[in-house]
Amino acid sequence: MTQSTPIVTIHSTASQMSVVLARLTTCLVHAGYAFLQTFHSTGHSDIDVFDQHQQLLVHCIIRETETDTRVPVPSVLPALETMAPDLATLIHDLVQACTVPAEPRP
Repeated sequence: MTQSTPIVTIHSTASQMSVVLARLTTCLVHAGYAFLQTFHSTGHSDIDVFDQHQQLLVHCIIRETETDTRVPVPSVLPALETMAPDLATLIHDLVQACTVPAEPRP
């Protein structure tokens, strides 16, 4: 039985989208993963992360949220607890890299 590819959904405000994408890219480059980034629109990008054998490890969805709403927390399917430890660590690192501190209020 094969497991499905984990899906991580990251939400970002429009003003932070480029920061999130840059931090995610930096994290993947520093960790030595191959990845394919697809820009669907200014508010939606996908990143597929591969291992050294070109096996798809994680599918990341980065979506823009409305600026007047709270940014939802990242979601991971299936739950991290059901994954192999190395995959869970990779996903945790990706979520941490994509989490941008809230913009200070004037």
